[in-house]
Amino acid sequence: MDFAALLRDTFPVHSETFALELVGEPVVGAEEEVLRFVREDPSGRLRGTFRTLLWEVDRGVRSIRDIKEQEVLVLHAEHREDPRIPAYLAGWAAALQVLFDRHAELVASIPAEPESPSLHLTHRLPLAPAPSVDPATSRLLNRFEASLPGDFVHPDVLGLRRASTADDFTDALLTSKKRLGSFVLG
Repeated sequence: MDFAALLRDTFPVHSETFALELVGEPVVGAEEEVLRFVREDPSGRLRGTFRTLLWEVDRGVRSIRDIKEQEVLVLHAEHREDPRIPAYLAGWAAALQVLFDRHAELVASIPAEPESPSLHLTHRLPLAPAPSVDPATSRLLNRFEASLPGDFVHPDVLGLRRASTADDFTDALLTSKKRLGSFVLG
């Protein structure tokens, strides 16, 4: 099983306002441009570099607000031959899509700031609760804004013996606050 190819086929996952991308690194000494998407560390674990992108949308124009990149553990050595890897990756992508779509919904729920003739104000995520944004929404938006790529990567879920389908992995990722549930459950 070619884990790197499966991972490459799974990413990016995105909404209008948030994305997680797998970043390829150039292979030094290759005659053609070759990108490596995972590397093995000394203990046999697989690592990859991921990038989060946070966009803001102002009157239909999308612009990048923040980019973060981080190398993270994507697969423990003991799971490298796990036959559930395709289901895990599909479930992970589905869980991320739920989160990122929810982020877009939350951003869209924020009332637009009025335009000032002397200053162009963009529709930005609140850093502190605005009077018109409920505290729970503000906390979740701030959680997304403060997140690093590693906050969205949870290879430990392959340690769950009962999870075998994409839906099982999606549920396991979204229902635990130790995993992606913190972005849904608050």
